[in-house]
Amino acid sequence: MMGMSPLHWLLLIVICAVTIIPYWRIFKKAGMPAPLAILMVIPVVNLILPWALAYSTWPNEERATK
Repeated sequence: MMGMSPLHWLLLIVICAVTIIPYWRIFKKAGMPAPLAILMVIPVVNLILPWALAYSTWPNEERATK
């Protein structure tokens, strides 16, 4: 069985970065902990977390109504 080539590792890193960077900014703008974006590379969590984000009360939203 052959191991993964360096090209596969590079592709994996690029895909992870393309996933994490936008969510990092979204969580930061929503007033939530930005490192939650790292969880987006975990299967199933990446399906649940956007729903939790969409239906939760954002801390920035609470400050705007006060």
